[in-house]
Amino acid sequence: MAMFIMMFTYWRMLLIYSLINSIKLSASQYKCTLYPLLPDGEHLDNLPYSRNKVYPALQVAVESAKEILDPGVVQFVLEESRNTNCSSVTAPIEAIECYSENKYRDKNVSMAVFVGPGCTHAASPTAKYSGIWEIVVLTGGFLYEIAERLESYPTTTRFAGPLAKAFNIIELLFKKFNWKQNKA
Repeated sequence: MAMFIMMFTYWRMLLIYSLINSIKLSASQYKCTLYPLLPDGEHLDNLPYSRNKVYPALQVAVESAKEILDPGVVQFVLEESRNTNCSSVTAPIEAIECYSENKYRDKNVSMAVFVGPGCTHAASPTAKYSGIWEIVVLTGGFLYEIAERLESYPTTTRFAGPLAKAFNIIELLFKKFNWKQNKA
């Protein structure tokens, strides 16, 4: 449960942050469509960014963001998750399909966001295409070495911090909610 709360909080903050930083318009209503690009399948369920772990947290985060932001101004749309299989071939193909659904959008009143892919080798080609298409990518699967070449990935945000800091986040959650032990 603690992991779900942490992921939900993470996604809610990222959704609001990415939306606020991307709005460069004076439209009275704005649409944000989220396309989850997540691995799915029994052999991939152990990954921290598998569909079974991320998609439910995204659903709750979107509903929470709708409560925080004025629905008359911002409309969030969460599409069904697309299975990337953690593949450098499948992930960009799924991204291309999402792009083709969204390529005629009015960029002044609408934005598309890819959530994922989480696998590094799937994230890199997807992020390169996304920069050309002006689609935001939120991913945890992006190498630091790649991220140094920002001109190749202008719309990508890597949100995974060093694993050494994960303990600090979990410890803060336990203190905030006055939890005493983990019964997992």
